Amino acid sequence: MDKHVRLLALLIVFPALAAAQTPQPIPARTSVFEVLSDSQWVRVFSTGHARREARLLDHSATEIVLDLERPLRIPVTSIDTLWDRRTASKTGALVGGLLGAGIGVLVATQAVEKGETPDADYVGLFAIGGAVGGGLLGALVGRAFPKWHRLYTR
Repeated sequence: MDKHVRLLALLIVFPALAAAQTPQPIPARTSVFEVLSDSQWVRVFSTGHARREARLLDHSATEIVLDLERPLRIPVTSIDTLWDRRTASKTGALVGGLLGAGIGVLVATQAVEKGETPDADYVGLFAIGGAVGGGLLGALVGRAFPKWHRLYTR
């Protein structure tokens, strides 16, 4: 009898603990169009218009205004895809840091006399120095290349 009571208690309590729904409401997300800033470069694909790349003159929750020959107003409801232009400095820093660390290790191992093994601290110092220098140089090179990031897709 005692086993049956325990089993029944588990069958009643366990599903309540493992419920998928939470009692708290899901927080509302801010609209992508409210996060944009004026004079930011954007690329817009919309129905009724060709693909446009221009600076953003004005934006609201209902429309965006692009700086073309004449200001172009595009309703938010007709936008299929929205992109913003940033730089590739993060990618450049990552690639430059990895290459710099590799070159630092190579220089540290070649700097010792033949037949000797370089000290681990020596190699580590050169690797860190190469990574920092390569990362900074890579970030500077990456700033020169624009990179489009998709913000919104209908």
